[in-house]
Amino acid sequence: MQLDRVIKSSMLGLLDFDMKIIGVALKYKNEIYWLSKPNRHHHLFEFYKGFNQNLVTQGFMTDTGVFLNREEAYALASKTMKLNPDYTELFSEDLW
Repeated sequence: MQLDRVIKSSMLGLLDFDMKIIGVALKYKNEIYWLSKPNRHHHLFEFYKGFNQNLVTQGFMTDTGVFLNREEAYALASKTMKLNPDYTELFSEDLW
């Protein structure tokens, strides 16, 4: 498992919009666990039942190996697809 390179898109404006989301991911104790599409976050929680869910950050993995939290992933996905403007977080149901 690799350590993530989190990009704070809302703070730095450095989000690489050429990245593509390829799966759902969880960040837990500085480790990234992910499954490719069409899996959902609950599949990860089923696989990693021992995780303290209060310490987990849910997000997505990109094709460049970058972990994005739900807000960062929403910013990326909203550049290429129409998302519900009432939300600020991305859900796998929005993608597949």
